[in-house]
Amino acid sequence: LQVAAERLSLSDDSPLSIAKPTWKITAEATANPAEDFWKTLTVRGEASSPQMKLEVGSPMERTITLGPTRVQLTRFSAAQPGAARADLTIAADAIRTGSNWPVSDLRARVLLDRGRVRADGSVLLHGKEALRFDGSHALKGGCGEATLTSQQTLSVLGTQLQPRPPALAPLVMG
Repeated sequence: LQVAAERLSLSDDSPLSIAKPTWKITAEATANPAEDFWKTLTVRGEASSPQMKLEVGSPMERTITLGPTRVQLTRFSAAQPGAARADLTIAADAIRTGSNWPVSDLRARVLLDRGRVRADGSVLLHGKEALRFDGSHALKGGCGEATLTSQQTLSVLGTQLQPRPPALAPLVMG
């Protein structure tokens, strides 16, 4: 299945627009018809896009361009409505956030377990890990509870950002 749209938009406090996204999608689903459908349903699949241009903010303050992007659904099951479980991996290459910042890559894993989402991954510069992150979000009684941690080695990050991008010029100490 190949999906293409003229524009996808989300109107919110920070609007997001994706111009002409194209996704190639493959998926398979299995279930045992002799048993409870929801308890035996399992879905696997992959979606990939050669390039996407995201416009973020109002009025379109920032453009983020993603190179080849792949989302793999390695497991999805919904033993009962509202109790979904999923395991996804995300890879986005050649992320460009403007001409003043280096091109980066993203690798992440997202786990959904009922009302809790957990993610971990890394941002790479020049093919080397520059930042590692870990976070979770849980819905509790109508309110959310979230955590986010990140780890980076400043000396490694400093060498990966050479030559220094113009966006970091104000950080240079003389």
